[in-house]
Amino acid sequence: MYKFWRWFNKYSPPGERESPKEWVCFSAAEVAFLGRAGRRNIDKLARFRMTCKVHKFPLKCRPIVCYAGTVINDVSKWLDYWLQKLKHLVPTYVKDSQQVLNEIANLFIPPDALLFTTDANAMYNNIDTDHAIQVLTWWLNDLDSRGRLPRGFPLDPVREAMVLVMRNNIFELEICASFNC
Repeated sequence: MYKFWRWFNKYSPPGERESPKEWVCFSAAEVAFLGRAGRRNIDKLARFRMTCKVHKFPLKCRPIVCYAGTVINDVSKWLDYWLQKLKHLVPTYVKDSQQVLNEIANLFIPPDALLFTTDANAMYNNIDTDHAIQVLTWWLNDLDSRGRLPRGFPLDPVREAMVLVMRNNIFELEICASFNC
């Protein structure tokens, strides 16, 4: 995963013998976390498998790609840490169903009104990666241009990590483990 090391080294503090960089992004804790992830997990691939929904008829399978123990998982954790700091800037963000219930309780709803709920199925599988990257990059750039990003927010590394995670969904098929081959 040479792309990880290129990204990591670009934003890591310079070594003692290297010339100083103009801008250093990662804190010592981030360097430790991401460096350990790269050294420990660099050769591990995500695992693809299917889980059967035995309570459904006809029998249906749910595809699962497990990234636990991979460098992409650790970069995703780092990315999630920084993106969580922006969720208050998303006007449609809903924390949980209790928030919705609390907000509905304060509304005047006519007796003949109908309330509907929906359940989104397989949304992640249908996200166009190029479009998602384009929209998220636009949003981050817009927040930056309006001065809405939190102080110290690592904009360039976040944008690059997003592309790294979304474009490197490499996994192995786990057949033998499932059937005890």
